Amino acid sequence: MSWKDLFIKPAEKKEQEEKLTPIKENAAQVSQNFSQPQNFTGGIDQSLIAKMDTIFEQSNQPGPDLYEFISSIKKMEGKPIDEKTKFETVFDAMSTMGLTKQRLIESGQYYMGVFSEVKQEFEKEYNSTLQNTVTNLNAQAESVMQENGALQKQIEELNKKISENLTKSQQLRTEAATNESRLMQSKISFESTHNTFVNGVQKYVDGVNAYLK
Repeated sequence: MSWKDLFIKPAEKKEQEEKLTPIKENAAQVSQNFSQPQNFTGGIDQSLIAKMDTIFEQSNQPGPDLYEFISSIKKMEGKPIDEKTKFETVFDAMSTMGLTKQRLIESGQYYMGVFSEVKQEFEKEYNSTLQNTVTNLNAQAESVMQENGALQKQIEELNKKISENLTKSQQLRTEAATNESRLMQSKISFESTHNTFVNGVQKYVDGVNAYLK
């Protein structure tokens, strides 16, 4: 008998899936919210009582035993009779059908064994569900956060590289501007010197043409 419907009901599962949306909060704050201690109090679940009753009934052994004994006592609920009298009355009546105190004790041990197995089955399914719905998800969350850490490191390295590139670019532009200024000055000086020198030579050429026959 499966207990999985006790852990996550279909409606709750759908609701959980709908909640798997991107979280925009600060990661540290989200982690803190889920790490807060929670207090739980156990309550009696009537649907579980019905389920246990079904198991009890399905495990009933042939002949009168503790199951029939308890069933008979329950039928006397609400009557103004103390518990001891109820036990004695039911036992006297069922003794005529062959029920003995030893039979009640032995069948009680048998049913306790049945419910011990029920608890073991519950715990097995509980642990399996815990692994799938809590442990694995927490492991995935940790993996995602580790990935974020690696990405953050890459971002820091990229930001550092960008800053270095900006500095390098500014240095190169400054050096380029300085070089351009020097080259322009050299060009202007060359052209001025060249023109002066050429003009001086030209005067001699003009003199040759003017003074020599």
